[in-house]
Amino acid sequence: LADARHEGRFARFVPSVASLLDVDDATAQRLLDGIAVPENWYDSPIEPIRLYDLEGGPKVQNAIRGFVRMPAGSSFPEHEHLGTEHVLVVQGSFVDSSGEVHHPGDVVRMEGGTSHGFEVRPGPDLVYMFVGENGVRIGDVVFGPDTDAL
Repeated sequence: LADARHEGRFARFVPSVASLLDVDDATAQRLLDGIAVPENWYDSPIEPIRLYDLEGGPKVQNAIRGFVRMPAGSSFPEHEHLGTEHVLVVQGSFVDSSGEVHHPGDVVRMEGGTSHGFEVRPGPDLVYMFVGENGVRIGDVVFGPDTDAL
C-alpha cells in the first residue's frame, strides 16, 4: 500500500481549492495530491494538529493558507477570525461550537470578528483547507500572514 498512487484521490475538490486559493486547476490538483506526501506536513504549536502550508494567488496574499490534519476526538481551541475565513472540508468531519456538523465538500465561511472552536468527530482524520484573511487570534497570540504558522 505504501507504493499505491494517491494522485487524483481528492480531484473532486479541485474547483473549490482553485477558487479559494486563487490558483489554476493544475496547481490545485498538485496541492491536493500533496496531502499524501508526509514531508509536506509539520507539527503545529497546538498538539496534535499538523499543518501543510499552501501557496496562493494574488487575491490571498494577505491570508494564512494551508491544510490542517487532526485526529478524531481532538479539538481546535476557541479562536477569533481577524478577517473572513473559508474552510473546505476534504476528509472526516467536525462539529462546530454552534452544534453544526460539517462534512467533506462543505465550505464554511466565518466572518471577521467572529469566534468559535470545534471538535473532530469519530472516523478518519479531519483534513481541511483554510484561507484566513489577516489570520486568527488564539488567546493573546495572533497567527497571521506575517507571523509564524500555527
